[in-house]
Amino acid sequence: IISENKDIQDSIISIPKILDVFFPSLLEFYCSIQIQGQNSSLSERFQYRIDCIKLIKYLFDFQDFRSCFSMNIENKLFKQFIYFVVDDTMYFADHILDLLKTIYIANQDNRNEINLNLNEEIQNEISLSRNNLHYWLSLCNFSIKLMVQICSFAPNYFHDELVLNEFTKLILMFLNSFVNEQEYLKIDNKEQN
Repeated sequence: IISENKDIQDSIISIPKILDVFFPSLLEFYCSIQIQGQNSSLSERFQYRIDCIKLIKYLFDFQDFRSCFSMNIENKLFKQFIYFVVDDTMYFADHILDLLKTIYIANQDNRNEINLNLNEEIQNEISLSRNNLHYWLSLCNFSIKLMVQICSFAPNYFHDELVLNEFTKLILMFLNSFVNEQEYLKIDNKEQN
């Protein structure tokens, strides 16, 4: 909403303490939302993180916030934020690959099934999996766009050993899928997808 209101855009940076207090608090909030061990649902927790990402991406449109982020490369909170963004992206990608497998297997079962009732159940499973796939793809897209934005002004954050390890895992996960699980990545009926 803020980014759509032109009158507010120019005045946002002038709010007292927004850079010194609000921005680090926003990063800390993002990092404090844990994936496991909470009472809230997984989708609620990720929705909070995605809302944080949207706001952070907006703030990064301002040079003062980009500079603040770039100058705090040794700050534990800022490094932790990058780690969680990369880790979330890996988590999203893992769900995407699992759903692609589920859709592929359900499509295979659907082709081989003669019983119409079972066929309808399989179609429902495919439909649900496709909806979930859309959800995880959109989450992954938000995270990747944020990482690209950060790389444009603070690429050194991605040189941290923990972050590099996460990127290595992410790349190996995709390479494994492309090499060993190619059949799951095919789209048979492109019109339907």
